[in-house]
Amino acid sequence: MKTISRFLSAGVLLAITAALVFVAKNFQDFFASWYPDLSQWLLGVIGGFTNSVPLPLWMLGLALAALWAVYSLIRNLMKGKFLRWVAGLTWGLSFFLFAFVLLWGAGHYLPTKTESILEVKTYSAQELAEATRFYAQRVDLYAPQMTRGEDGKVVLPEFDTMAREAENCCTALAARYKAIPTAELQAKELLLGDLFGYLGITGIFVPVTAESSVSPHTYPSSMPYTICHELAHRLGACAEEDANFLAFLACMESDDAIFRYSANYSAFIYCFNALSEVDRETAEEIWWGMSDLSRSDISLATAHYAPYEGKVQELSDSVNDAYLKAAGQEAGSRSYGLVSDALIAWYQENYL
Repeated sequence: MKTISRFLSAGVLLAITAALVFVAKNFQDFFASWYPDLSQWLLGVIGGFTNSVPLPLWMLGLALAALWAVYSLIRNLMKGKFLRWVAGLTWGLSFFLFAFVLLWGAGHYLPTKTESILEVKTYSAQELAEATRFYAQRVDLYAPQMTRGEDGKVVLPEFDTMAREAENCCTALAARYKAIPTAELQAKELLLGDLFGYLGITGIFVPVTAESSVSPHTYPSSMPYTICHELAHRLGACAEEDANFLAFLACMESDDAIFRYSANYSAFIYCFNALSEVDRETAEEIWWGMSDLSRSDISLATAHYAPYEGKVQELSDSVNDAYLKAAGQEAGSRSYGLVSDALIAWYQENYL
């Protein structure tokens, strides 16, 4: 009887989840009138508890769930009740999917925060080149202001110090734009950073615990931007390009040069990569026109992440690509780079 009831309740959860996604996709105006507020309220309630703990609770929960799955599997096999274990596992996964979609995931089908902040269109290669050159110049401006170690990498403050500044930046961003909600935020240092490095993960937001976590092994020049990116997810920016643009804006709210450097450093990389696909010659011209210090920093980042590349990261990228496409982001993992259009629009609006 337990086996049947677990399968039935799992089916109900999946049906409710599917209904939420259907409404989000097909009745956007209606869905947008209540879902963002509900999502932020629920995340706020959960975050009110998880923010009091400095470590990522989702990692502890995941470890305990894995241990319980193994223990219950052995126990049910010994009793000859394998199907009951499958039913329990199915219910657990169904509940997680339901919670993910209800708390945050359905927001993938709503208009982005970026659309509420500025008008973004399709830009020419020339416009992309102009924006890339602008961000290159900004990188050159801030690069000499950074404190660096003997290896040439930027020396950062303690993680908690950067996290507090990133939280303040996001609060300032919410005060500037109505589309950005105000929330109690806390960025946490990701445990087992090396392991996640091999998975190609520098940060992650887990809606079930409302936690934004960032790997301590993130390249220093990208660290402030990455923290703001994960906090942007907490503020309802579900699409990766949306979180990327909000991270840029948040970093630019800071008076700390390292945050502004990280914003322009990341903006340049996204625009440069996009330009390289359509006009390699101009991209190389801009690259060689940058200061030696700026180019060295970007080259050091490539070397920093090189040891983590391999089959495991390729598999992780494939899984992430599939997840993003399933969540309505047709570009999949390429959506991270789509922020270049918003960066061009911001440059034109503020500097032309």
